[in-house]
Amino acid sequence: MISNNESAKRIVHEKHEKHEKHEKHEKHEISATGFFFVPFVLFVDSQYLRRCVCRYKTGKAPIDLPFINRHDVCFDTLWSKVVANKISVLLVDDHAVVRTGYKAYLSLSDKIGQIYEADRGEAACQMYNQHQPDIVVTDLSMPGIGGFESIRRLLNRDPHCKILVFSIHNELVYVTRALAAGAKGYITKNSMPETLITAVYKIAQGGTYVDPDIAQQLAVSMAGEQDESEKIKTLSPREFDVFCLLANGYTVRKAAEKLCLSYKTVCNHGTVIKEKMGAETLAELTLLASRQGLIEMHEN
Repeated sequence: MISNNESAKRIVHEKHEKHEKHEKHEKHEISATGFFFVPFVLFVDSQYLRRCVCRYKTGKAPIDLPFINRHDVCFDTLWSKVVANKISVLLVDDHAVVRTGYKAYLSLSDKIGQIYEADRGEAACQMYNQHQPDIVVTDLSMPGIGGFESIRRLLNRDPHCKILVFSIHNELVYVTRALAAGAKGYITKNSMPETLITAVYKIAQGGTYVDPDIAQQLAVSMAGEQDESEKIKTLSPREFDVFCLLANGYTVRKAAEKLCLSYKTVCNHGTVIKEKMGAETLAELTLLASRQGLIEMHEN
């Protein structure tokens, strides 16, 4: 015979075990790197995640989600970051057909999660605040504030924002300006489609990526600039003054008046300068001076 006291203890014990099983179902651990263990991923449902998100936003989360912004109200973004651990992307381009095409291509990758779209920089800044994507893929030539200003504003709002420039422009002046503005990578729309996927992966993981052809041009350009800098050092002080004035748009006669030299002397200096710099025309001297940051040293 089981006493009433023992029967009550057994009932309480059974209820306690049932409660513990229920708690184990809802409290799942997360690894130190912020990724859910595989068993959780296999059987978690969206309703459970919604409950977790709701409790987390109110400060009553049953699990620790240190990598989620408590103010992030977008469930799709949380699903992408927490459960699937996929890369969320914001595509910024003013051509809807272009966005649609690249969105479809990115969707083929099992590592890409949510893909958001914006047709100009202003909308991109708003959508970034709302969705907090892992990476922004943006064009440069767009209506409104344009690509460069978009990069500046995004980084002002979030210094950790990862930006990949995806532009039709392959000129180095665009590349260097974009990288100087804070972009983590640069590829052109003439690149192979898989280049986009590769660049997104690398930048999302904290790296950088520049189209190989452009990277080679940059290396050559940097080497050339160093060579040009050495050539400039060979100019005498007077030749340097003449070089700067001519590069800034002065005529030979005005340069002569500015430096209190004869017209013939300035002509002779100009000839020597071209020989030392390896230039044949005044336009080449101006371009060289611009690359070396000398254009603004003298005012007209």
